[in-house]
Amino acid sequence: MAEKLKEIDGVNEEIAYRLIEAGFHDIQSVAEANRDDLIVIKGIGKRNVGKIQESAEDLMDSTDEDN
Repeated sequence: MAEKLKEIDGVNEEIAYRLIEAGFHDIQSVAEANRDDLIVIKGIGKRNVGKIQESAEDLMDSTDEDN
């Protein structure tokens, strides 16, 4: 799980495990999350939440194009 989340720009191993602990187990759940739910995770914050969600959305789009 953590390896897949680390594909998201701005997500390192530590943040990936924090996302999992908070219930975000895949890229789609990060892309569709409420920003406020992500901001409270240590290491994300207001500055990079947009970048993280945008990257997750882009990864989802590229996955859709591959299918």
